[in-house]
Amino acid sequence: MSASSRDRSAVWRSLQASLAGARRRLATGGTIGLEPLQQGLEAFAEAERRPPVGPEEEAALVALLDELESLAVELAAERDRLRGELDRLARAERARRGYAVQTVG
Repeated sequence: MSASSRDRSAVWRSLQASLAGARRRLATGGTIGLEPLQQGLEAFAEAERRPPVGPEEEAALVALLDELESLAVELAAERDRLRGELDRLARAERARRGYAVQTVG
């Protein structure tokens, strides 16, 4: 395996670890900032312009893609949960306003 291939696999493994950390923070109710992942994702996008070289690089790429997919699924679930919570709060606020109008009037 060439040095550049090892470098690319190392970048992918580093990004995979960052994504796993973001997923752990999300699972425990923490917040995640996507800016720290941006550099790794940009390197990933650049590296994707050429196919993986050898089985180690291919395995690193597959693991990274799995991690990206898992994070996307978890972010979508969190978005849906937050959307539901916002809808619930909006309904509660409308009910409160309706009640306030009835008690004042």
